[in-house]
Amino acid sequence: NDIIINAMRYTADKLFIKVEIAEDGECRIMVHDNGDGFPASMLENAAMPIQQLNIQQSRTGLGLYFAQMIASAHERNNKKGFIELQNNGHLGGGVFSLTLP
Repeated sequence: NDIIINAMRYTADKLFIKVEIAEDGECRIMVHDNGDGFPASMLENAAMPIQQLNIQQSRTGLGLYFAQMIASAHERNNKKGFIELQNNGHLGGGVFSLTLP
């Protein structure tokens, strides 16, 4: 829910949602937008441990931290889920990806 709400908030006017199922059964959900993309600090925070986040900033990265925790709680065949952020997606803006084993 938060992924879609945030994409709607930061897109210029378009969203593209894609779901892929890999041969090994992994499910990948990608939300693309045509906004300005993720700031460099958010790209860095996506994989950063909570102890290293700068909580003095207006955006602490806690949402990313909790998204990563929830994703990694999904485990199958010794693989855990994960999230990824990137820019320059299908619509030119940001892409939030959730991969579940």
